Amino acid sequence: MKRFFAGVSRYIRRHFEEYNGTEKVFYGLTLLIAAAACALLLGEAGLPRPLGYLLGATAGLGLAAAALNLGSLLLNALLRFLLRRGTAFLICTAAVTVGLGYGLYESCRGNIPRWGCYCAALVMVLIVRSFVQCLWLLAAKRKQGAFIWVSGILTGALTLVICLFIFGNGFDESYTDAYLQLGKAAGREGELETGITWPVDVLYYGTGTEDALSAGTVNLAPFVGGYSGLQAKYRRTVQGYDICHVPLRGKIWYPVGAENCPLLVIAHGNHNLLTESYEGYDYLGESLAAQGYVVASIDCNSCNWCVLGNLSGENDGRAVLMLENIRQILRYSTWKTCPLYDRIDRNAIAVAGHSRGGESAAIAALFCSLDCLPSNGNVEFDWNFRIRSVIAIAPTADQYNPAGHTVELSDVNYLLIQGANDQDVSVFMGARQYENVNFTGERDCLKSYLYIADANHGQFNTTWGRFDMTGLTGRLLNVENLLTAGEQQDILTTFASVFLDVTLRGEESCRDLLYDYGAYRDYLPETLYVQGYEDSGFDLLADFEENADLTEESEGRVDVSVEGASSWQEGVAYYANSAMDDGDGMGTYVLHVSWKAEEEARLELRFHRYDGTGRCLQFDIADTDRLSVSEGEYQALDCAILLCDANGHKAELRLADYCTVYPPLPVALGKLQYLMGDEEYKLVSQTCRIPLSAFLEAEPRLDLTRLTRLTFVFDAPEGGSVSLDNVGFDTEPD
Repeated sequence: MKRFFAGVSRYIRRHFEEYNGTEKVFYGLTLLIAAAACALLLGEAGLPRPLGYLLGATAGLGLAAAALNLGSLLLNALLRFLLRRGTAFLICTAAVTVGLGYGLYESCRGNIPRWGCYCAALVMVLIVRSFVQCLWLLAAKRKQGAFIWVSGILTGALTLVICLFIFGNGFDESYTDAYLQLGKAAGREGELETGITWPVDVLYYGTGTEDALSAGTVNLAPFVGGYSGLQAKYRRTVQGYDICHVPLRGKIWYPVGAENCPLLVIAHGNHNLLTESYEGYDYLGESLAAQGYVVASIDCNSCNWCVLGNLSGENDGRAVLMLENIRQILRYSTWKTCPLYDRIDRNAIAVAGHSRGGESAAIAALFCSLDCLPSNGNVEFDWNFRIRSVIAIAPTADQYNPAGHTVELSDVNYLLIQGANDQDVSVFMGARQYENVNFTGERDCLKSYLYIADANHGQFNTTWGRFDMTGLTGRLLNVENLLTAGEQQDILTTFASVFLDVTLRGEESCRDLLYDYGAYRDYLPETLYVQGYEDSGFDLLADFEENADLTEESEGRVDVSVEGASSWQEGVAYYANSAMDDGDGMGTYVLHVSWKAEEEARLELRFHRYDGTGRCLQFDIADTDRLSVSEGEYQALDCAILLCDANGHKAELRLADYCTVYPPLPVALGKLQYLMGDEEYKLVSQTCRIPLSAFLEAEPRLDLTRLTRLTFVFDAPEGGSVSLDNVGFDTEPD
């Protein structure tokens, strides 16, 4: 064995000498690649593109040259040292290869993010280096040794794989089609009513162009941090204004000839400050304006990032910018020379936002109810707008906490929309804000969320696109299975339109789209949708928030018991398995119940006599059994639901007959994540609504005026786990 290793070592050492003279080729190629990569990076980093490309290429050349000079000295010295020692070369090479491979594997799993990625990059560099050297020897030096041919073919194939991996769109996830087969049979078919279609025209304001309306400025200094030094100078030079004189600027779509129009104002999120992001919602503005709305998309680049970094705590500044734009637009409606004159309904105002703009939309609604800035009472507020509805599109949450508190909204309608393949806001962060929207019952209000499989972050804005990250980092994202931009935008337009019609105009005909999309499948792209819903008519039985006593809910009015479960506990609701591992949750508590195979768990809620006439049972439920999904076993969650009256009459229905509760969604946001089979399991609750009249059909003797007990029987023979929340009764839909 020793003689074998010695012979192999001599063979490699002899052919290694033939590589001498090829370093210059590798050196030049590396400089070119580094210059191109850095040029692409700085070209999208908030600099004017020609300047960004020039500076990036220069920096890339300098850094790559320094790294190569040092790296070549060390690498060649190490190789020559090992080659002189025969067997030690093979052993050390094998050890390094295993170490680099392990680092790559762990980085894909997210366990060793930094050095694992460095190892992966080093492996790729070594492979490309070897291929270039072999190619040079074969083409220029006319070397024909078997070692060179084998090395060239092997490293060439690996180089091709690396190029396809980096520049390809990734891999098509297989779960969506399989999950679609789990849905319940379609019930009634709904029809989306569009009403009158108005011709649409456009106004610009504050842009400085000849045909744009004049507009004022706003001082954001009290709300935005980090605006100083070189960053402040750069922003003033590039944008032409400072943080104390931010121009009110935007685009307005309006229906020609319509009167008494509701107003919607849209704020974009954090993006390259040189991108006109406010132009990216044309599809939404044009569609809603044709339906009789005045829609404005505002420029928020004063709060966005640049090559010198982000501003800090700017989401409240973005909200102030939104409110000042509303004030300006309402002024236009008083100008007799303006096409908006006397056309806006001041009692029907909504705000919408994308990404950080989605969080800021909620903050704007909060600020309208306050007299001063929570963190500084000397900053007084005088916005008295009636913001009735908020639309949050893939929003952040809790980046701004007023005086250390969460943003809580009362009696405001709220619509939350996000994609499961969002590679920017990668968890369902807006669910935190959703949980902090509460109703007093004094107004008819609702909140709803829609979670969309195969939808990403950027395609909601036409200027952002398919990749949620810029530069080469974005090329590591898995985008093959994404919906098209048009499909994603159609979903947002459809739900926003119905939501605004219901909450601003009182048009109830399509309200059920907001909690049961199944009746409107023909109007929507084919993918998976998970929905949540609650309105001000909801009577809560149990939300598992109160205290440590598992057996008591609603201040002692409801008794809770569980039998047959392997475990049951109140705990945080999680976005995904990764959030579960990190202890990060949605800011609300749920009841977690697990049961073993061939057993069943019975969850029983006992309460005082309840009159359920004209009501429906409503609860939020999620299948949290990721183990079955990881083994390729896809089953929609089902359970028995029993309702009992004071006379002991009992009616039983099955969950799957009224609602489809999908298993956890196994989403691979990155290509490496997909290859390693390390999907992230998204855990989003589905709101289920079952008319109590259906129980009466199952058991005619059931007295709906004297209900006393509700039981869930989880009886899947393979076992499982669920989370349950917000159990109660709501008004039965017509």
